[in-house]
Amino acid sequence: MPYPSNHEYVVAVFDANGTRVWGGFDSTGRILHAPIPVLDDSVQFNFDSSAVMPLKAGGIYSWKVYADLDPNSPGMVIKLISSSEDLRGIFQVVP
Repeated sequence: MPYPSNHEYVVAVFDANGTRVWGGFDSTGRILHAPIPVLDDSVQFNFDSSAVMPLKAGGIYSWKVYADLDPNSPGMVIKLISSSEDLRGIFQVVP
């Protein structure tokens, strides 16, 4: 179910040390992956080839999803509506 008023999602994936390996946004708010429209019901890791490192077999990772108000803002700068701070996903890559 789409978040009300949301126009796109921003997804971030982190390794077990909390290092961002794909997506999210930088300290200036610039989104670090291609747009993910609100109507998309799934996203594949590194679909835009912008990951800073691949997922490793047996590795443990977490993800976080942000709701973005305006996907057309200058320089793709995020305008947060909400984030999944209380609902982070943890997963392990199959060895």
